[in-house]
Amino acid sequence: MTTTERQDSGDYNYARHLDLGILPQPTEKDAMWAWRLWNTLQIPSSHLDDDGEIRLGGIWDMPGVGRFIRTDVTQMTLTEIHAELDDDDMGVSVWNKRDWIVLLGQGIGWDVVTDRVLKADNEVLTPAAEPPLQHIGKIHVCPCGMIYSLLPSGSSDLRIKLNEDGDCLNPNCDIVVPLPWASYMCVINDSAVIAKQEAQEQMDIAWEEEEGEYSLKNEIPVPDVSDEMPMVQAKDEEE
Repeated sequence: MTTTERQDSGDYNYARHLDLGILPQPTEKDAMWAWRLWNTLQIPSSHLDDDGEIRLGGIWDMPGVGRFIRTDVTQMTLTEIHAELDDDDMGVSVWNKRDWIVLLGQGIGWDVVTDRVLKADNEVLTPAAEPPLQHIGKIHVCPCGMIYSLLPSGSSDLRIKLNEDGDCLNPNCDIVVPLPWASYMCVINDSAVIAKQEAQEQMDIAWEEEEGEYSLKNEIPVPDVSDEMPMVQAKDEEE
């Protein structure tokens, strides 16, 4: 059992007890997995989109636990619990898994909210649709740089389900990912997107520095506005 303390606004303090059961502490690999997965989820926005609707946060279904929704830049909220009543074959309960996710979030600086559940029952989440065999191995490269690969369930790479509308997982991209990648479990490669962002940042810095040097070189000299006229003493003429 792990205990962490959390400071709320005001002078009220309370201790949150996280019961992991026999589950091990999250590792660095677990943290990297969560950081990459959660950051691919759409960030909610209170502004209306082109269709006149408010953009909701991306959804992550955790098997054996429930449904999480991204509710802020670094916040995940558990909204539904879908789990069997009994512990699994290893003796791990849904609450052990939930607390493990809370601890995982703390490790990467995210807040995992678990007291806003809207639905709770003992139904197990339906497994995400697997891509048909004839589409296994297909790759789609989005113009933004995001790469989607259809790999089988036995793949060691992390797979993420795209929604039915085929929205690109790059939050800064409005391009729709076509079938057969949309609505299926895909392996996501965002290295090109990250590289493009980093290159753009370096270009912006170089541009700002170049503009600064240019403005300094082309500064107009400030004239002397002294009220006193400088006195020049002429040499005495030779007799």
